[in-house]
Amino acid sequence: MRFELKAVSPDGRVESLDLHGLDQASAIQQAESRGYTVLGVRAHAGFATPWRGGQARFPLVLFSQELLVLLNAGLPLVESIETLAERERRSEFRALLASVASILRQGNSLSSALQQFPLAFPPLYVSTVQASEKTSDLAPALGRYVAYQNQLEAIRKRLINAAIYPALLIGVGGLVSLFLLLYVVPRFSRIYEERNVDLPIFSKLLLSWGQLVEGHGALVMGILVGFVIAAVYALRNARIKARIGNLLWKLPAIGERLKLYQLARFYRTIGMLLRGGTPLPTALRMGAELLHPLLRARLAMASRAVNEG
Repeated sequence: MRFELKAVSPDGRVESLDLHGLDQASAIQQAESRGYTVLGVRAHAGFATPWRGGQARFPLVLFSQELLVLLNAGLPLVESIETLAERERRSEFRALLASVASILRQGNSLSSALQQFPLAFPPLYVSTVQASEKTSDLAPALGRYVAYQNQLEAIRKRLINAAIYPALLIGVGGLVSLFLLLYVVPRFSRIYEERNVDLPIFSKLLLSWGQLVEGHGALVMGILVGFVIAAVYALRNARIKARIGNLLWKLPAIGERLKLYQLARFYRTIGMLLRGGTPLPTALRMGAELLHPLLRARLAMASRAVNEG
C-alpha cells in the first residue's frame, strides 16, 4: 500500500513523504529509520491484485525457505534479510523486509520485529520464531514451519481433489436441470395443453411451470438473476457464511471431512509448537483459533483442566 506521511526531517523541516509498505507500521518504521519524526499518516489506494482483498499476500513460506537457505549457508540474520530485500521485486515487500532489517539493526529480536507487521507474519509464525530464540535454533524452527505448511497444503489439495468430481456432477446436473426447466418443459407443456391429456398431479405441476416460463419468461429470468445476486451476496457476508458453515458441519458426509481436516491441522500445529519449545497452554490457545467454534469450546474445557493441573 501507499502511504503519505507528514514528518519532521533530521534538519527540522516538515516534509511530505510518499512511501510503500504492507501496513501503516511498516511505512512509519521506514520513515523513522531515515531519521524522520512522523506527525501523521494517510493511506492511499494500494496495489491491486487479481484475487479478492485488493492486497497481495506476503509469500511467507517462500520467505522462510530462502531465509533458511541463507542461514544454513552461514550468513548472519540481518544480512540474510537485507539480501532477500534486495532481491525482492515487489516494492511493498521490499520495503517490509528492509523495515524488519532496520529494526534488527536497532538491537531488537526477530520476533519483536515481526510482531510489528501482523498482516505479513501471523501470530503462529511469530510464536515459532520467539520460541526458537530461547534455544538459538532459528533455522530448525523455520524448517519445521515450512514442513508444517507443506503438509497442510498437501492435505488441502487432497480434499480439493476429492471434492472436484462431486462438484462437477452437481454443476453439470444443475445446468442440465436448468436447460430442461427453461427450454424443454415449456415446449412440451404447449404440446400437452393442445392434446388435453389427463396427467398425474406432479406432471400437471411441471407443465404449469412450463406455461409460466412460456408466458412470463422475462419475469422468471429476473427472479433467477436476483437469486444469483443474493447467493453471491450471501457468500460474501461473514454472518451468512458462518451459518452456511454450521449447516455443512451438521451434514454427515461433509461435516466429518471438515472435522478431520481441522483436527489434522490442529494436531500438526500443536506438534510444531511443542517441538519448538512453546508451552502447552500457549500452544493450545493458539491452536484453538484454527478450530470450528464447537470444537473450540471443547478445547477450552480441556485447556482449563490442563491449567488446573
